[in-house]
Amino acid sequence: MRMRFLPDEPIQKHEADLLGLGEFVQLIQMAVEDTTPPFVFGLLGDWGTGKTSILHLLADSFAPRFVSIRFNAWLYENEANVVYPLLHAIKKSYEENVPQRVQEENFLRSFTRVASSVAVSLADLGLRVVTKKTTGESLSLKDIAENIERVEAEEDEPIEKILGKWVDEVNNLQSAFQQLLEVYTQEYSQSRQIPASEIRFVLLIDDLDRCLPESALSLLERIKNFLAVPPCIYVFALNPRTVYRGIQIKYQGLEIDGREYLEKILSYSFYVPPPAPQKVAAFASSRLAELIAETDNKNRFEPHFATFGETLERCGFLNPRKIKRILNRFLLFLSRYEVELAKFDLSNVVRLLILAEYYPELFRFTIEGGPALADLRALNNEEFKVKAFEEKTGVSLGSIYLELRRMHALFNLTDPLPAEEKCSLAEQAKKVFSIARI
Repeated sequence: MRMRFLPDEPIQKHEADLLGLGEFVQLIQMAVEDTTPPFVFGLLGDWGTGKTSILHLLADSFAPRFVSIRFNAWLYENEANVVYPLLHAIKKSYEENVPQRVQEENFLRSFTRVASSVAVSLADLGLRVVTKKTTGESLSLKDIAENIERVEAEEDEPIEKILGKWVDEVNNLQSAFQQLLEVYTQEYSQSRQIPASEIRFVLLIDDLDRCLPESALSLLERIKNFLAVPPCIYVFALNPRTVYRGIQIKYQGLEIDGREYLEKILSYSFYVPPPAPQKVAAFASSRLAELIAETDNKNRFEPHFATFGETLERCGFLNPRKIKRILNRFLLFLSRYEVELAKFDLSNVVRLLILAEYYPELFRFTIEGGPALADLRALNNEEFKVKAFEEKTGVSLGSIYLELRRMHALFNLTDPLPAEEKCSLAEQAKKVFSIARI
C-alpha cells in the first residue's frame, strides 16, 4: 500500500469543515455583529482543538461592513514590541481593501504617528529615546530609580519634564490609533459605498498560546489598555492555561487569580466545543481514504477506516490535531502489516496507538499485562482508587484522571483466545510500539 501523511493544517474554507464547526462559528459571528465596539472576545481551548480553523472560517463569514484582519502573534514573539507588527497587519489590510485610486497620504501620516507613539510609549526603549534626547544619556525606568538624584540635578530638563514627555506619548497612543482607523474607515466607506458609521474592524489574534506566557500576557494587556477603541472588536484565540502561567510569572508571590485577571481583559469568552463523536468518525474515515494513493484499491481498506472512526467515537478521542497524528500512525501500521492484518484486532490497534502516543507510561501495561491493566479497565468504576493505583504502579494520574475517565473506553482492550489464531494483546502492543518509535 502506498500512502501519504496528513499535515497538521487548519481548515481554510467552509466546504472543508468535516468536523461541524460551522454552527459554532456562526454563533461567534452573530455575537460579533451584534456587539457595540470596543469589545474583546476570547476564543478559549486547549492545543489542537481547532481555534485557528475557527478563526479562518470566521474571517470568511462577515458581511462587507466588517473588515476582518488576521494576525499570528507567534510569528513575532521575539519582537521587542509585538504591537508594531499588528499595526503592519492593519496597514496591509488597508492596502488590500482600499483601491489605490482612493488611498491618500492621510493614512500613511496617521500610521507613522501611531508607529512612533508605539515605539516610544509601549517599551522601556521608548523612555530611553526620550531621555537620550533630553539628557544625553539613554535611561531606563530602573536607571532613573537608581540615579534619581543625578537626573534631578539636570537644570535644563528636570525629571518630571522627562517623564512627562513619555507620559504624553502614552496618552496620545490611543487617540492616534483611533484616528488611523477613522482614515481607513472613510476611504473604505468611499470605495465600498457603505456608511462609515456601520464599518467595524474585527481583529482575529491567533496563536497566543504558542507564545511565551509573559509575551502572551503583555500583548493582551497592551491591546486592552491602548488599542481597544471604536470601531474595533478583537477575538483572541488562546489556551487560557498559558495566560494563567504568564500571570503567575508576572505577579510571583502575590495571590492573583488567573481566571479573574483574564476576565478583566476579555469581555466575553467562547470555549471551543469538542466535535460530535459521529462527526469525528466520518472525518477520520474520509481523511484516511484521501491519504491512500490513487493506484491502490481503496475499497479493500474501507472496513479498516470504518473501524478506526468508530473506535475514536467510542473512546471519545475528539481532539482534531491528535486525531491527525493517530491517522498517520494507523496508516503506517496498515502499510507495514498489510499482509497479516487478519491477525490483529484493529479496534485494539487504534486504542494502542493512542496510548503509545499520548499515555506511554500506561501503554507499557498493555505489554506487561497484570493487575495494573485490569485496574485501568475499571477506570470508570466508582470503586477506582487513584491514589492506590499511583502507589501500586508509580504512575501519576492526577493531572489526566478526568480526561482518562471521559475516555474510559480507551481501555476496553480485548485479549484473544489462542484458538482464535490472532496475536495476543501483548504481541499487538509490541507491533504498535514498533510503529510508535518511527
